[in-house]
Amino acid sequence: MRLIRFRLRTGRSALGTPLVLAMLIVFPGCGNGEIQPEPSQSAGTPEPNSTSSKPPRSDGGSPAEPGRSAAPNGPTATAGLVRTDADGRTWIDDIPLDVWYDDPLLVFSSNSQATPANGPAAPFATGAGQPMPRPAAGETPAASAPADPPAAGQPSVDWQELISAEVLDAEAKALRNQLTAALQTVATYNNGFQAIQWDGATLCALAGVAIEHPEPLSWKDKAPYVRDLAQKIEEAAQERGRTAFQETQAPFEQLVSVFSGNVPAGIEPPEATVPFVESASRGGLMRRMQAAQDWLTKNINSADRLTSSEHKDRILHEASVLAALTKVISAEGYDAADEPDYAREADEIVKHSVNARSAAQAGSYDAFRDAVDRIGTHCNNCHTNFRD
Repeated sequence: MRLIRFRLRTGRSALGTPLVLAMLIVFPGCGNGEIQPEPSQSAGTPEPNSTSSKPPRSDGGSPAEPGRSAAPNGPTATAGLVRTDADGRTWIDDIPLDVWYDDPLLVFSSNSQATPANGPAAPFATGAGQPMPRPAAGETPAASAPADPPAAGQPSVDWQELISAEVLDAEAKALRNQLTAALQTVATYNNGFQAIQWDGATLCALAGVAIEHPEPLSWKDKAPYVRDLAQKIEEAAQERGRTAFQETQAPFEQLVSVFSGNVPAGIEPPEATVPFVESASRGGLMRRMQAAQDWLTKNINSADRLTSSEHKDRILHEASVLAALTKVISAEGYDAADEPDYAREADEIVKHSVNARSAAQAGSYDAFRDAVDRIGTHCNNCHTNFRD
């Protein structure tokens, strides 16, 4: 009896496995040589070994054996079995040739889907051409992981690590005192209106930090009002003169009332949170950052000064303010904040500001000096490449 290999294309499943089983029953045994397979034109497809007792691999593929020949493309039939109709379609007896797989025995023995020549990839194909095993009867195929998982959200800033609520409150109080002195008269305003801008920007940023800070503050619930009024002070103090002085003084008087716990009538309710870039100008913040760096560099120039009770609190204060404000100006929206070099320089300044504070707490002058020098290096790098 002859063994005929059939070829069934994807999408014609009605003539699939039942037909293969029927043909295995009708034509048992090996061929007598009247029908010989042609060499395969597609490399890498294993020749089914009907005499092998090896089971299929656990991954659904056929067992790999060295020296096996490629699978045949299809049957080469005698003239009595093969005919071509008027449309050029080839038939074997009463069945068209193009509905059969290249090798149904391979499909049956491997228990996996074969990919027909010029057909679509098998639905379970995975990896480097390796078929995925079909699920067992009654088993639900495992869902594949998404190719691109959603990007993780940006981590929140650990403000408590950068600046304590105590330092935050002390800096806000110092800024209020400076503004009080500068806004006594038109003359004091004219002499320091630019510094008023910088103080307003710094207070605005600190209020934004206070909103997100986990520690309690006496004015924490009023921080959005502080932020908005500080922004008005910064925006008003743009030039000399009585008009500018009065426009700056008005929001400052309201600010003083808010810090006292009283929100003046007529103030619009503020938004709970506002991006730093929309409230505090980077130029004003950098003035305060520069002042902190200069004080640490020039005033703490010996081990005795580092460990003296006279300077200890101020060192911790200035290093904390520098760390927090540097983190603010690296927030999304500020010019160049999305550039890797800018972000890297800012991160280094934050890190070494915290290191300088830790070294001062430990009484290590060498470590403190190293941290402060590194702050200066990264500040210079940033000023060279990114100027406001």
